[in-house]
Amino acid sequence: MTAPPSYVILQARSDLEDCVIDQFPRELACIWQPTEGAPARNLYPAALDFHMSRRMGGKRVTDCLRNTLGYLFVSARFRQVLESSAGVDIEYLPIRLINHKGRREPGEFFIANVLGTLDCMDMRRSEYEPSALRKGEVFGLRKLELDMSRIEPSRNLFRLTTMPRLIVARRELVQALELAGLAGVSVSPVGTPVDL
Repeated sequence: MTAPPSYVILQARSDLEDCVIDQFPRELACIWQPTEGAPARNLYPAALDFHMSRRMGGKRVTDCLRNTLGYLFVSARFRQVLESSAGVDIEYLPIRLINHKGRREPGEFFIANVLGTLDCMDMRRSEYEPSALRKGEVFGLRKLELDMSRIEPSRNLFRLTTMPRLIVARRELVQALELAGLAGVSVSPVGTPVDL
């Protein structure tokens, strides 16, 4: 008998040497859409400048960029893995990463907007604080448990309906990211204590 697939919460690692993005460009009209899986392609310009924070973080550029905006910022290498292994619709919104000297960092970077959400959080077994502003959503999360019967086998990446900013990945996708040697990725296995 095969073990059920394991899932992890996927996010950028917290390393003080890694750069951080902490401000939205003024030209960005669709601020919330890429944090909740709503389509943003028609609202998004060709590309926007996102600046490394001068007040927090370091200067090291990784494949998964730390940020306070709720976005999943990825490099072109990270995008390639997602395109081949995610099994879900993702919009890739191009950005220009601007360093502390005001110069564009080499390489291609994107907001990976994982489209849609999946209602699969096991509310009885998870530990969380309900949102005071949005009924049915979670504000703080201490432990995530999933209802596996609600997850399609082909879906290796998804957002939760109850907490859309959270990105959940199947272990197989994480293995593909590791095989590609991507830097800056952090994972927290579902069912373990977290502080999100």
